[in-house]
This record gives sequence, C-alpha cells and structure tokens, in this order.
Amino acid sequence: MANWSTTVIDIWSDNSKNISDAQDYLINNCIQDDWLDGSHLMPDDSIESRSLYNGGTIIDKEFTGTSINFILEGRWCGPSGLFCYICETYNLSGFYIDREPGADFTHVVEYMDGTEVVNQEDDYISALSFKHMSLDEMFEDVYWALSTPEGRTENPKLLLKFMKLSNLPLEDIIAYYE
Repeated sequence: MANWSTTVIDIWSDNSKNISDAQDYLINNCIQDDWLDGSHLMPDDSIESRSLYNGGTIIDKEFTGTSINFILEGRWCGPSGLFCYICETYNLSGFYIDREPGADFTHVVEYMDGTEVVNQEDDYISALSFKHMSLDEMFEDVYWALSTPEGRTENPKLLLKFMKLSNLPLEDIIAYYE
C-alpha cells in the first residue's frame, strides 16, 4: 500500500492579532490554489528538509478569528516544520497529526502558546491516533486500509489493533460496517 498521508492541522489562540498575522502569512506565503507549501522555509534540499516543509493538497481549510484548520493529503508526510514555525513565530497553540497507513505511522506534534509540548510517533492505529481522531474517523481509516486485496494482505492486524484500542464489542464493529 502506498504511503499516502492524511494530515490534520489545528491552530488556535485567544489572541486574535496573532491568529490574524499567522493567517496572513499563510495566505501570502504558503497557500497556492489548493496546495499548502512550506518549502520556502527549507534550510537545504535534503530529504529531512523536504519531509518537514513539503506541501500537501488542501482538502479542507477554515480560518476563524481564533483558529486555523487544515486537512491535507499527499504522497509524503504533511509540513510539520511549517506547523512548528507558525506556532513558534506567532505564539500559538495547536496540534499537527499526520497518519500514513502504508507505513503504519502516526506523527503528532502539539504546541501550547508557542512552545512544543509533544513530538511523538507511533503506529497508524494506536492510542496516539485515538487521542486526536474521532471514532468515526478511525472506523473509516481501518475500512479504507482494508478495502483492497493488497490492503487486506498487508494490513490484517489493523482491525485487531483497532478492536483492542477502541474497546468496542465485535458486534458493534460488524454493525458499523454493514
């Protein structure tokens, strides 16, 4: 299964000026049509820089007076370096979660008032993913990961991990998929 990534970025603050300044920066420097791009912040052209600042296709975005929210998809992981830069520069709080089923991977970064408080990686279906994803989103992810013959061959343990972490009875899981 390809390493197709889904990334959620939620940023917030009670300081509307900081959110407004961050929004202006993103609009003027990082959003090109339906693409969120942080490549202008890359210190070099290394694989590490690309993985921190590469872009993603914007599936959804929302700007309010107190928050900035993105859902991205892409071939590589989402732009965690851009998320960190925005939170640190504008003294914002938020979380970044990138999940890749083909690589059995979840990466979470959390900020509180411009300071990184969590930077953790775990499996695709893990307690870390359950912390930030709704039960419906987790159901959808497992269904998608197992929806092809290749996925069923490569990812049979995903459903078992999901069942264990969700604490749902098998009957409820079966009912959801019917």
